[in-house]
Amino acid sequence: MEDTLNAHLLYEIALNQFAEESVELILSKALPLYQKKLNCFFVAVYDNKEFVRISPDVFKNNEKWLKNSDLLAGKDSNNSNEIIEMFDEDIFYYSYPLTTYGRLIFGRNKPLKQTFKNELKKVTHQLGFNLLSAAEKEIVVSIKRKLQTSEAYLKAVLENTLHSIWSVDTNYRLTYINEVFANAFFQTFGVRLELGSNIIQALPHSIRTLWQDRYDRVFNGERLVLDDQVEVPGFVIYIEVVGNPILQGKKVIGASFFGSDVTKRKQVEEGRKELINRFEQIGTTVPGLIYQFRLRPDGTTHFPYVSNSSARIFGLMPHQVSENSTLAFEVIHKDDLLRVQESIISSARKLTPWQIDFRINHKERDTIWVQGTAKPHREKDGSILWNGYLNDITKRKKAELELLKLSRAIEQNPASVVITNNDGFIEYVNPKFCEVTGYTQQEAVGQKPSILKSGMQTDDTYKNLWKTIKTGQTWRGELHNKKKNGELFWEMASISPISNSDGETTNYLAIKEDISELKKAEELILKNLEEKNVLLSEIHHRVKNNMAIIYSLLGLQTEFSNLNEETRVVIRDLQSRVKSMGIVHELVYQNDNIAKMCITQLVEKVSRNLKSIYQQKDVEIEVIINADEVELDLNKSVPFSLLMNEILTNKWKHAFKGRTSGQIEINLHKNEVNLHISIQDDGWGVKDLNKLQSPESYGYTIIHGLVSQLDGTINFSNIPNGGLKVELEIPLE
Repeated sequence: MEDTLNAHLLYEIALNQFAEESVELILSKALPLYQKKLNCFFVAVYDNKEFVRISPDVFKNNEKWLKNSDLLAGKDSNNSNEIIEMFDEDIFYYSYPLTTYGRLIFGRNKPLKQTFKNELKKVTHQLGFNLLSAAEKEIVVSIKRKLQTSEAYLKAVLENTLHSIWSVDTNYRLTYINEVFANAFFQTFGVRLELGSNIIQALPHSIRTLWQDRYDRVFNGERLVLDDQVEVPGFVIYIEVVGNPILQGKKVIGASFFGSDVTKRKQVEEGRKELINRFEQIGTTVPGLIYQFRLRPDGTTHFPYVSNSSARIFGLMPHQVSENSTLAFEVIHKDDLLRVQESIISSARKLTPWQIDFRINHKERDTIWVQGTAKPHREKDGSILWNGYLNDITKRKKAELELLKLSRAIEQNPASVVITNNDGFIEYVNPKFCEVTGYTQQEAVGQKPSILKSGMQTDDTYKNLWKTIKTGQTWRGELHNKKKNGELFWEMASISPISNSDGETTNYLAIKEDISELKKAEELILKNLEEKNVLLSEIHHRVKNNMAIIYSLLGLQTEFSNLNEETRVVIRDLQSRVKSMGIVHELVYQNDNIAKMCITQLVEKVSRNLKSIYQQKDVEIEVIINADEVELDLNKSVPFSLLMNEILTNKWKHAFKGRTSGQIEINLHKNEVNLHISIQDDGWGVKDLNKLQSPESYGYTIIHGLVSQLDGTINFSNIPNGGLKVELEIPLE
């Protein structure tokens, strides 16, 4: 359906664009037609010299249009027959060739379909023919008016043109030939033409059929426009030919032709293309941008040539700066722009080489650094032309900045920094070294670090130091050194070799921190800590013993008292709770670190204790523990131990009733902030999970209270194949 509508639209345009007597008349009818049928808000015609029509008039001063007009006019195109397309923000521009007359340009808010675009080219081609025809008619009319009084004057003009002009009747007989055409035909084909001779018969056999068809097309009313090449022995001639029917009323009585030998132009163009291609190939192998920059006498600037690297350096294509360099200057960093402009003016005034480093705000690469170098020379018209190169030095600039940062960091470092050569002689010390040791930089450079040696450490310390760094490793340790004034002090030192790109050691770097005060504080702390540890260990030992006495008393009460089963169960549960708390104090007493508790050991001991209490004869319950190495704050260890005791007690007591075997699996894993615990069994499960979430029983009330005390969360779920799963999330801190 869409194709039918497009075909109908093209038919309407083609049907209504007439070959009028003047270009103005054709355009006054054709442009509104195109504007309406193609739904364009803008249309213009360029006649290879200037824009002869722009509609509506407001676009004559439109900035977007002016910016793109040269490109759309085909000024930068090597192929005048191609369709030029451009998208600028919300506008789709299309530029169609009007044969050799020029170009039809229009703007739309929506793009054209590919098939429609190609078919439209045929229609615009006909409009071009009409315009060429009208233009030629206007020329002929103008010439006739001017030369009506002198046929000789007309002949003189035709004979003195540099182009070939000839005409034939419908029998291919020559009715006019100028001297240029006669001479060119003779040089090419070796035949002297005369009026009345048959032009087809004068041609070589190999091209007679081709040219007869071309003449016949003109006799049939077609306007012929072609580029051709004629092969002659030893070389090729390139020609451009325009043929028009000669009408007498409405009858075609012959044809006139206008031809140009464009061989030299073609050769120059081909040579230029080949040179540019070679230059571009060279340009792609270098990391920067090769360019020509011209300052015109009127003060405007442009880049006559820019290699394809312009996109990587400026974020711009070569054609965007070929006529005007404004866009290139717009991307220069605002803090560097004035400096760049002044350097160009200075180079132009003195004709001295131009060199400067500056920044570019690249639309895709953020800010980059470039180094520009160029050599200027003055042209005949007064312009200044620079041939130059822009190199991307972003990496180098970043390296220089990092080096500056490193240098300042060393100079301002609160630690002493010493650099020696491979033989151990000092080449550099920072201000902190001078402050700590009392030696000035001049006094230290050229000496060996042994000037600080106090004699308070064994030779083995220094032998081990040199052995370590000579093998390419870093030595770390404490040095008991002596200042210039004889005062002893302690340093924590890190000494490393510095290697070149070949892996050879060239220098040694020492970073040292004065730890004299820390040493004094350490001695005091160790003394106090030792006393504290003895006291805490004794406290935990006594608490553990007291817990053991309570546990034993509960056991004796159960064994020698006449108690019912329910009371015995309660006492047994109390025993397990007392034992779990006693385990915490037992581990603290055994552990060197009294502030942290390894919960893996804690869970294993609690589990073994419960198994010893609740394991029945002829029943085998397997306990599997999968745990990360996790340390828990001591303040949380007791409630955690009780929590594990309560959960596991419930599983031992209720999960496997009537069963001879079962399994309890305990998983403890940590992330950065939380401890995740999963305890599941393959027992009977629980029918009503709500009773566990909102407990009525004493045991689960204790469980929820302990979870709250640990700032954690708990969740219960039944396992599909049988069993209950308890999941806990407890903060580590």
